[in-house]
Amino acid sequence: MDDMNDMACRELVQLVTDFLEDRLTEVDRRRFEEHLAICSDCGTIVDQFRATITAMAGIGAPSEVPRATRESLLAAFRRWTGTPT
Repeated sequence: MDDMNDMACRELVQLVTDFLEDRLTEVDRRRFEEHLAICSDCGTIVDQFRATITAMAGIGAPSEVPRATRESLLAAFRRWTGTPT
């Protein structure tokens, strides 16, 4: 694979939602899947996103999620991404 086609882990994480929602171009989807084939850490991240989506599917609209639950999830996400609170 040539360096122009290699996908870094950071880029994969930025594209994971588009990948799961089938919104990547054919080229980016191929690069994404090639990276997953060689990077088990990113495979774990994609699996975690899928599990989160499945778990959240039955929870209802954001306005129906209890405030404490929503704040707890947001805080966990901020810690995971390093986003300031």
